[in-house]
Amino acid sequence: MEMIPAGVTSGLKNEMDKNRPYTLVLHAPEESGSETNRALDALTRVELHAEHALESAKVAEQSRLLNEEIAAIQSLVLGHRSFLQGHTSIKTDARIVLHPVGYAKAALKSGVSAIERAEASRQLAAASSDNSLKRNLLAAEIAKIGRIVRGA
Repeated sequence: MEMIPAGVTSGLKNEMDKNRPYTLVLHAPEESGSETNRALDALTRVELHAEHALESAKVAEQSRLLNEEIAAIQSLVLGHRSFLQGHTSIKTDARIVLHPVGYAKAALKSGVSAIERAEASRQLAAASSDNSLKRNLLAAEIAKIGRIVRGA
């Protein structure tokens, strides 16, 4: 018996089958429609569960980032003493709007710097006004003392 090299027989078979039409043998499904529907429902539940898990993870990440931002802002606020502390009847004239998550760190730093400059200028104006009022009060007290001394 003569040996044919490997691959030659499959090559010849492929060459012979190249021009023959293909025949597909289809079989009816062995499972019922209700079984198929149950399987699809189970697959849908798994997909919904996976989607819900992804959404929960995204919400948790956004919440974590927001908490980090709030902590950073609170550390900035707690680090600076305001001349308004202790005055509960005074309402603030500033609003802080938190930025969306996608902003760059440099943009955040420049925004914080702008807020710090505005607060510093407000504090300077309030201190100047306070000093002016103190000078006026001192001048009025000295004048009153002078009138009392001259009258006695």
